[in-house]
Amino acid sequence: GIYQYSNSAILFDPATNTFLDAAALPGERGLHTATLLNDGKVLVVGGEYYADGIAYRADSQLYDPAQDAWSPKAPIPTARALHSATRLPDGRVLVAGGFDGATYLADTRIYAPATNTWALADALTTPRREHTAVLLPSGSVVVAGGIAYDPILGIFVNPSLERFDPKTG
Repeated sequence: GIYQYSNSAILFDPATNTFLDAAALPGERGLHTATLLNDGKVLVVGGEYYADGIAYRADSQLYDPAQDAWSPKAPIPTARALHSATRLPDGRVLVAGGFDGATYLADTRIYAPATNTWALADALTTPRREHTAVLLPSGSVVVAGGIAYDPILGIFVNPSLERFDPKTG
């Protein structure tokens, strides 16, 4: 088929400048996010895969490099790919926007590793996918660009910026 998704995971060792195979990720996927957490583990969220057509994942998986093992975590409430994921200063992870196969998403969720829970945060003003999100020194996150959809304008490149303040949600 034309869709090539993978469940492979590879570690990079900067001390030796080498790549090493890691335990396979549960389920093939692409266009997901991988976020380094404060404890050195990696949270993988969502993505798309092929199952008689493109399908979207809601699962979250946690990679523990010390054990070279994956464990399932609470799924994000809305399956998605092409979203952003940003680790906040307090260790939580902000997941914003994306695409669920039918809709450009404006919803924003925050994952708390300590409790393995997702909380709804203030939505993006403009639904978007393929954007970038940057953590600022203040602790706020700026979401910029990407592809957006408007019922009147249709699909367009989004030139706007939005700022998320984790202190106020």
